[in-house]
Parts: sequence; structure tokens; C-alpha cells
Amino acid sequence: MSNARFSIIQAAAVRDGRVSDSQLRTLSALGIYGDKLGWCFPKQSTLGEDVGKNQQNISKDIQALVEFGYVESHPQYDQKTGARMQNKYRLIFDLSSQSDDTPMSQSDDTPTPPRRVDNDPINDPINERASDEKTSSPGSELPIEWQIAAGKDLKDTHEIALIKFEAAFQFGKLPWDSTSTWQKFRKFVIAEYLKSPTAFGEYIVWRAGEGKYKSMSNVKIRTQPQVFMDTSWQEFIADKTSANTHPFLEGV
Repeated sequence: MSNARFSIIQAAAVRDGRVSDSQLRTLSALGIYGDKLGWCFPKQSTLGEDVGKNQQNISKDIQALVEFGYVESHPQYDQKTGARMQNKYRLIFDLSSQSDDTPMSQSDDTPTPPRRVDNDPINDPINERASDEKTSSPGSELPIEWQIAAGKDLKDTHEIALIKFEAAFQFGKLPWDSTSTWQKFRKFVIAEYLKSPTAFGEYIVWRAGEGKYKSMSNVKIRTQPQVFMDTSWQEFIADKTSANTHPFLEGV
């Protein structure tokens, strides 16, 4: 069993009458590549090979899954040429539903806290830590953003901020405590996450568009975290403030 592979998808999708067998197979294929937060970026051709479909049918299935609220699709662009690259996807594990077959719509501005089902798998280790039996209290089963918004004092909030940053930028584990600069960067990331849990995702979108010439690549962020804090992030905040708009992207 050492070479066994598993696919984790939302139980609600199995019960959802809108999801066809074809779409469920495509969702299951995405689940093979998802990390603990649901992020994955397989090529559509790879998904097609997994389920025996052509790329056009895979694309249609994913579009439907996005509309139903089970998947997020994020376009990716080459930082140097601006060329379109393969999309990055996120399986939405923190579904909010009012009935067994009606998942939260991505357009909902104020989603309802998710209803837990006894046999639903818990896919997000962040939420597992946040709802530890020894420190659980009413509302502790809610996603971390809801708990913060409700003013809950979470012992793991700082760790969650760092994990969210690493996931948004597709980093591995960063050396947060290795030097004084990285310790300062750690505090910076936590502070920005507490201000806005979606800010890191907004920076990614800004970097692919308006901030193309002001943003920093992942390589530069890792090698020059001080410059990122002092310059690129501040330019992002300035552009965001001057645009006077709601955050570009939710849910990262």
C-alpha cells in the first residue's frame, strides 16, 4: 500500500444532483493532486489522461464545478513574458450549504457558516488545529476567518497566517526564525494577515496585472524579504488604496 494514492473531494458534491457523473470524475481527478488546503495545479491534459477525456471536456467540467462552487480557478501568467500558463485550482473544502445539495455560491458576499456533516472528511489541518478538543468552544468548528471575525482568541492564528502566506505564494516551508530579518518578516506577515486574510491572494492577482512592474517574483521575495516589506508590498497597498476598491480576490 505504500504506493497507494487517494483523492479527497467534497462529500456534498456526491449528493449534489447538479453534478454529473462526468463532472464528479473530473473533480475526483483534481482531488488526486490537491494539497492539504485544496490547492492543485495539474494540466488539463493530465486530468484528461487520468479520466480518459479530451481537454475540451475537462475544461467544460471544471467550468461547471466552478459555477457550482466546488472549485476555484485562478489564471496564472509568466512574470517575464506575461504569457498565459496553466491555471491553479483550489478545491473548496469549507463549503457553506443550507441543504445537502446546495453549496455556497462563489458570488455570496456574506456566506453562511458551514454546516458540518458527521461523515464529512476534515481536509484542512488548519481547522483541525483550531478546533482541538482541549480548547474547543461554541463556534470552534468554523473556518479560521469566521473565528477571527467573531473575535475569537486563537492560539494558532500566527501559525495559520504563515501557512496561508506559504500557500498563496506556493512556497514550501520558509525559514521564519533563521535570521533577524526573517523574524521581522514573520511578524509582518502575521500583522498583514490579521488586517486582511485575503491580502496575500490579492497581491498575487495584482502582480499578474496592475502591479506587473512593481511586484516581486517569488524568488526575489524569498531572497529579499526586507525589500518586499519596505517597497513592493507598500506599492501594492498604495495602489489598492488609490483604487478604492474591495479586495481583488477572496478565499486565499
